[in-house]
Parts: sequence; structure tokens; C-alpha cells
Amino acid sequence: MNVVKKPDICRKLAERAFYQAFEPSPMDLTLEEITDRCFVETKPEILTCYLRWQREKMERQVVMSFVKSLDPVEAELLRLYFRDRKSIETIAFCLPVSVRNLHEMKKRLTMRFASLLFFQLGMEEAYTLEFVREFCRLMQLRISVFQQRVDIVVVDEWLETLLRSYEVCRQYLSFADTFVAAEEDTLDNYHKIIRAKLEHPHASTAQLPELAGVSKISSSMLHAYLKRYRQTVEQMFEMK
Repeated sequence: MNVVKKPDICRKLAERAFYQAFEPSPMDLTLEEITDRCFVETKPEILTCYLRWQREKMERQVVMSFVKSLDPVEAELLRLYFRDRKSIETIAFCLPVSVRNLHEMKKRLTMRFASLLFFQLGMEEAYTLEFVREFCRLMQLRISVFQQRVDIVVVDEWLETLLRSYEVCRQYLSFADTFVAAEEDTLDNYHKIIRAKLEHPHASTAQLPELAGVSKISSSMLHAYLKRYRQTVEQMFEMK
């Protein structure tokens, strides 16, 4: 995954998105309804508002999907901090994690989300296919407006990044489906292990053989399978 430039600024953008996502939505319209209005609105100033609302609604949905994809402790940290506005010190009394580790966890998660704001999928998200599918769907909604409304002036580099990221996302989902959609009796051990990881993204490495139904596999082979998959996916993501 590409390193996000100016991490302090990017982290602040991510934190703002988290705070806003946990606040009551000021819009009664769904994302799909807002998108439909972007297609037909003729007044430039109103269209600008719809485009901004679409982006804000998308960010809100990406936040919720992202939180849902995390393990329970990570998800609860974000809810307690950004939704309930509790301090890290207070959260340490609620979760079985030290204050220092909570600070590190929050920093790591906000930087992961900052990458998503710039349409950069990372390996951490690759195993959570439900999130990747939703992320891809949201990008497609955004792209559809600019495909239909060629009169909207956008920065070419930004749109090209969005289009490339969408294509990489689609390619990755197609690749991942070769593991999760295949018939069980056609899978070798490598595909069984990766399938188990995709179906149980938060499972530990030690749990994967049992989840995959692979009774005899060495630790070195197990790690080799995971490394093989990771390298393939990272190369795919770096195509952006």
C-alpha cells in the first residue's frame, strides 16, 4: 500500500470523518437518492451541494462499514472515543488494553482509514470482503456521477486515482472469489487456508487449520501460504 503523505493532516481528516459519522445525519435522503439528484440537477450551485452531500454520506457509510469490519476491541475503541467522546484513559477501564496500547491502536486505525479516504485499500482490509465490496460499491456510485455529468469540472489526477482504485478493487474481489466461491472438493490446502482466512478475517494463524478443515499442515507451510497470498494482493494493490 502506498504511504499516505503528510500523516498528521491525514490523521486529522480521518478523525473528523469518524466524529461526523457518529453524529446524527443532517440529511434524510439516502446516498442513492442524493446520487440520483446529482444526475438531473441543472442549477450549478445546487449540484455542488448534492456533490458535497454525496461525499459526506459516502464517508459516513465507509466509517460504519470500516468499524463493522474490525475485531470487537478495535471497534469498541472507536465507538467509545469518537461516538461517546471518552478519553483513552477512561476507555482503558472498559477494555482489556493498556493506555499506551490504546493510543497506538487508535493511531493505527485512523491512519488505515486515512488511506481509505484517498481510495487506498491496504492488506488489513483485504481479508474483510464484505467491507471491500461495500467500498467498491460506494466508489462506483461516485464515479457514476462524473461519467454521466461530463459538465462537472474535476481535477483529472483525482478522478484517475478514483478510477484506478475502483478497477483494482474489482480485480481483487474477482481474485478473492476464486477462493470463496469455488467448490470445496476442488480446493487444495493453499486455497482452503486462504478461504478460511477470508471467511474468518480475525482468526489467528493457529486457528486457521481447524477452520479450513486441514488436519496436517506445518507452521512453516501455513505461513508460506499466507505470505504467498499477501504478496499477490500487495502487488495488485500497488498497481494503483
